[in-house]
Amino acid sequence: MMISIGTAYYYAMEAGLSIGFCDPSEVDDWSRLFTIFYVLLASSLISGSIGAVASKLISTRAVLIPTRNRVVLFVDNTTNRMTVTSVCTKLWYELKVCVGWYSHRSRVISFIIFVIWMGIGTVYGMLVERWSFITSLYWYC
Repeated sequence: MMISIGTAYYYAMEAGLSIGFCDPSEVDDWSRLFTIFYVLLASSLISGSIGAVASKLISTRAVLIPTRNRVVLFVDNTTNRMTVTSVCTKLWYELKVCVGWYSHRSRVISFIIFVIWMGIGTVYGMLVERWSFITSLYWYC
């Protein structure tokens, strides 16, 4: 089925801005999956652009710099071995540094809240409405 450039543009704006009038609508899971990625990409670009403009307007000078090696591996003096607790503590600290917990805590918390929010709606669609995973994620997106 051939669609016009105007229809494609209308659909791109509707999906990208997450308006959701559902016309034209997707017919299979692959097109829904594409729309999910398209909506997430477009909304990220829009919110990122707004955030960049806002940060330039505010222009704060305070920057949080993570302190490296704050967690030290503890060695048991009697056996001269590392304890499981110290290894787990060190790995947990390094994971938090990798995801930006110390330098971008509000972004990490926002992302976690977003994933939980999307997960609740997706699980609801799968359990209550008996939709597939992609269909549930699509309608909640």
